[in-house]
Amino acid sequence: MPSTKQKLIPIGDRKLMPMGNGGLVVTVPRIWARFHQLEVGDMVELEMDSNGELRIHPKELPEDTNNEG
Repeated sequence: MPSTKQKLIPIGDRKLMPMGNGGLVVTVPRIWARFHQLEVGDMVELEMDSNGELRIHPKELPEDTNNEG
C-alpha cells in the first residue's frame, strides 16, 4: 500500500515568544505566507493531530451570500 504522507520541505526554525496572559507566539515564514497569498490580519487555523503535532493552514472563509444582484 503506498504511503499517504506528504513530502515535508524544511523552511527554518522558529522561537516561541511570550505574549500577554501566558500565551506564546510563533511567526510563520514569509515564503509560506506569500505562497498562500496571506496578508497581515488574515486568519489562519491551527489543528493538533493525534501525535500532538501542530498544523497551520489558511482559514477558509465562508462565501459571501449577500452579493445577490
